[in-house]
Amino acid sequence: MIDDRLILTERGFLRSEALPGRQWFKHLIYGPHGDTGSMIDFFPGIADAICRKNAEREARIRHEIWRVARAIQRGASALRGEFSPEFEGQRLCLLQSNLKMRG
Repeated sequence: MIDDRLILTERGFLRSEALPGRQWFKHLIYGPHGDTGSMIDFFPGIADAICRKNAEREARIRHEIWRVARAIQRGASALRGEFSPEFEGQRLCLLQSNLKMRG
């Protein structure tokens, strides 16, 4: 059961869409640096928003912080075993795939 919670926690840290300029990467907590790709950024969406120089910068920063906060809340709920309907669907898929692997 704890393994399921850890998997759901990690899945909760993924964005639905890719990070800007890194179409293959969706993690909200860590990711490759946008310019070099060889360094690691923590909270890459927030870091990207801070580096932008346009009129929507502040709104983008707030939105990215909100996304990370929401992901952390989902992760905490998953670790406590408090599953939302979204997590219940993921948990069901996870349990079904575990049963297929065992059977």
